[in-house]
Amino acid sequence: MVAEVRYFAFYDELGFRVGQATRFRDLECRRSPDKESVVAYLRAGAPLVVVPGDLRDPAQGCASGVWGGGSILTDGGWAWPRIAAELVDRHDLAVPAAFLARMRGSFHASPALPR
Repeated sequence: MVAEVRYFAFYDELGFRVGQATRFRDLECRRSPDKESVVAYLRAGAPLVVVPGDLRDPAQGCASGVWGGGSILTDGGWAWPRIAAELVDRHDLAVPAAFLARMRGSFHASPALPR
């Protein structure tokens, strides 16, 4: 059985192209009541691809960046760039309901993935 991976926070302004074009400026921002746990979950994902270098925050341009922000993390069902945690933390970027349900279902603990 092949598991389908879903994607979050792969925006054109960051240089990503996954499926349809998605622009950061068109996205909804709303604070989640469990924001700190969501940010911690996003930061704790398992590395899928490691990309060194600084990735700029699309809302702040060159003023602020995230080292290794282009690295891709996963929990086995979802994949997201490392900068996603900072976008949720800094800008209250809305996380898809299905992804939030997955996080909450695991009590915000990113699962340990086999090597």
